[in-house]
Amino acid sequence: MSTEQKTIIREQILRTRSLLNNDEREGKELRIFKRFIDLDVISKYHTFMVYSSFGSEINTWPIIDYLYQFTDRIVFPKVDPTSKELKLYLVKNKELLTPGIWNILEPDEIRCEPIMLGDIDFILIPGLAFGRDGYRIGYGGGYYDKLLAQSSCRAYKAAISFDFQLINEIPKENYDQPINALITEVQVYYFQDN
Repeated sequence: MSTEQKTIIREQILRTRSLLNNDEREGKELRIFKRFIDLDVISKYHTFMVYSSFGSEINTWPIIDYLYQFTDRIVFPKVDPTSKELKLYLVKNKELLTPGIWNILEPDEIRCEPIMLGDIDFILIPGLAFGRDGYRIGYGGGYYDKLLAQSSCRAYKAAISFDFQLINEIPKENYDQPINALITEVQVYYFQDN
């Protein structure tokens, strides 16, 4: 499958996701949140990397607020558009986030402590489409694949999505990195080989 096919999949998922009405969206998001809580990540992991949702993405804030009830070891990424990489910062509370690139909330570099990727043991990863083998299609920047490909990344990798974002086959390229689990409103999908 080609880059062109990835673009087509992105457009289809974005269109379908944007058509969800508010009631339908809220119901699905609540079921996803409950499934996330049932994973009991608090007892298994110490440092959590999350992301601030934007656009028609599933609202990540219920999950983030839930994590903050138990720990302040929450990491947010900051996009470095020059190096095309994510810089990671420990964000002790939400007031330390400011609008960044694409107006997405990011850590305030001055007030947040940088953290090494190897110190993170759970990563919540965004995505537009997910394959049944654990591979994903993001927004096309490759930021997360670069991060996950680093040898110091030993974290458990999970994503949240609506069930319609799960498709049979994802076009894969050499640099693509799989996830361990996908949480949807229908069930949690585990990918054994990842």
